[in-house]
Amino acid sequence: MTSSQRLHKNDKLWGAIAEALVAAYALIGANGKLTSYRPFTDVDGKDIVIDLAGGFKDIYIQVKCALGLNRDRWVVPAAMFYRRAYRTSLPKGMIQFNFDCRVAGDDRWDDFEVTRAELGPRLVQLIRAANGGRRRAPIGVADEVAGRWVQIAA
Repeated sequence: MTSSQRLHKNDKLWGAIAEALVAAYALIGANGKLTSYRPFTDVDGKDIVIDLAGGFKDIYIQVKCALGLNRDRWVVPAAMFYRRAYRTSLPKGMIQFNFDCRVAGDDRWDDFEVTRAELGPRLVQLIRAANGGRRRAPIGVADEVAGRWVQIAA
């Protein structure tokens, strides 16, 4: 087994580690402005849900891990990703969108590169921009609310 094969033998483990690190960097960098959740299942490509603390505005994050790539990370909004992604034609007329970044730098993605310290503030900025900068007023005790809330104690 080559060193590359050994390195990639545990791709699911590396993916879980990368997701945990992305969440940790986001939370630390945002100084308490964000919360994060990991879905129990990964069927929609939503690896992490990042929420603006104190509200109900969130974004979904798909994490990709590149072993051995000595660069920072990228935060690419989905609409921009689909405009700029490299494409691979698949059978039956399907298209695969690829994030292929040249190690020496890539004009296509360089604008989205962030350091660990910039990750949290950038996510806060994206969430607020998606909401037009408005925050919903908190629900008060006297407010009437439709629906039911269930508190579960484990």
